[in-house]
Amino acid sequence: MKPLAFPLLADENIHPDVISGLRQAGYDIASLPGDKIGSSDQEILTLAYQAGQVILTHDSDFGWLVVAQSQPVMVSFLYDQAIFKPHLR
Repeated sequence: MKPLAFPLLADENIHPDVISGLRQAGYDIASLPGDKIGSSDQEILTLAYQAGQVILTHDSDFGWLVVAQSQPVMVSFLYDQAIFKPHLR
């Protein structure tokens, strides 16, 4: 499977331009709903699990939750938004 081929849920720390660029490039990505901004990482994990999405985030705490608590959700952790610059032209 290709990277980012799964449906994605962008955490609130992902810049809107990155989300927009990914959508324009054809990726299936949803923003965190407005009423969920500020939710705990656990709540976001549950939301993503229920929707069958992979969380796209800069927050390394998600990785800890997934591994240490055996959460059934995948997380894609971004170290550098620059990898998406080709999509933002």
